[in-house]
Amino acid sequence: MKLQFNITGYQEATAEVQAAIVTGVRNGVEKLAVRGVGLVQNIAPVASGDLANHVSWKMEGGAERMISALVFAGPPADIYAPAVEEGARPHFPPPGALLLWVKRRFNPSSEKEALSIAFAVAKNIAKRGTAGHHMFNRAGEELESVAQAIVELELAEALMASGHGGKA
Repeated sequence: MKLQFNITGYQEATAEVQAAIVTGVRNGVEKLAVRGVGLVQNIAPVASGDLANHVSWKMEGGAERMISALVFAGPPADIYAPAVEEGARPHFPPPGALLLWVKRRFNPSSEKEALSIAFAVAKNIAKRGTAGHHMFNRAGEELESVAQAIVELELAEALMASGHGGKA
């Protein structure tokens, strides 16, 4: 998801007002990133928790005209997050890699039963692949609906804090 905000009059503003604008936009983008992480974590499927627990964010760019944040899956989840997001083509995963998920999903009575279910699931994945969960896309869509309001609020707060806004 990429959002762009244009601030009319930025170039004509004093350096102090420009600094407040940059602070407000940066704070708004940071709030969006934090909210994005929470949304992805709530949407992501959970087996071991590795994916949800390794979703993070970082600010990028420092120039006043390019402030952005990236929400991403960090190691070790970065290896399989794209397949969870977009789905995977048919392949035969190692049944052992599915055991934790099988135990949580099906509650088998023994290790042998768990392995048997994992093998059946692996065969099914080999035939059909897996559907994507689209947790990053869905989180982005939800953020889009509130992004402008969040950035505008942070911008107003930064301007007021610098003594250049109206009264709240």
